[in-house]
Amino acid sequence: MTYSDLHRADGAPASGDGSHGRPTPAGRTDVLRIVLWLVLGLSATGNLVWSIIGAGAGPHLLFGALSAVSGVTLGVRFLRDRR
Repeated sequence: MTYSDLHRADGAPASGDGSHGRPTPAGRTDVLRIVLWLVLGLSATGNLVWSIIGAGAGPHLLFGALSAVSGVTLGVRFLRDRR
């Protein structure tokens, strides 16, 4: 479904695919983004499990570092792709 985008200065119809007007290669899959989301989910789950078990600080630091790195990387990639 195409519709006029009132916020565009050129009056061109908006694309409904979320590409924000940028050309995207056909069939392109962002594998790194998928892996980063998986790492973020697994590290958060691991941190939850280790919290329930009552383990020491080592696993919490490891899972926390993995969560932080993957979350920051996802955020940076999002902001970079937005421009």
